[in-house]
Amino acid sequence: MMDRVRAVALGNSPADILLKNGRVVDVLTETIYEADVAIAEGMIAGVGSYDKAEKIIDLKGAYVAPGLINAHCHVESSMAVPEHYCAEELRWGVTTLITDPHEIANVAGAVGIHYMLEAGGQMPLNYYVNLPSCVPATRFEHSGCVMDARDMIKLVNEPGVLGMGEI
Repeated sequence: MMDRVRAVALGNSPADILLKNGRVVDVLTETIYEADVAIAEGMIAGVGSYDKAEKIIDLKGAYVAPGLINAHCHVESSMAVPEHYCAEELRWGVTTLITDPHEIANVAGAVGIHYMLEAGGQMPLNYYVNLPSCVPATRFEHSGCVMDARDMIKLVNEPGVLGMGEI
């Protein structure tokens, strides 16, 4: 796979998809420049001047920018299921989302966290969970579930779990 991506990057093999005539937003150099984007095997193989591809899309000067990261949110606070929440995030350019499902954990415990992980794993974006640091949020709450460190440690190695949320 990487040999093919390298061949496309070097211009020795046609790209799967070629985005022609775009304006690339380079967030590192804080510049915008005209360039083509060659895509191979689902990855950006190169940015520059390319001509060969199985499919060519003329961007006609549209901007090409990296996806945004929502580094802290509470999907369940939106009162929407993850599918609808993520669709709205994507609409605004968010391609990576990191949620702290403390409210669903307050009510449903590990079952709620597993639901958020499973639903998020089906989304067309990078979806991650930071485990809630305290369930319930205070000793005075009576929300339906109590989780301590022993409960959280069981979730640490689940796919999609990055770490701990608000502390």
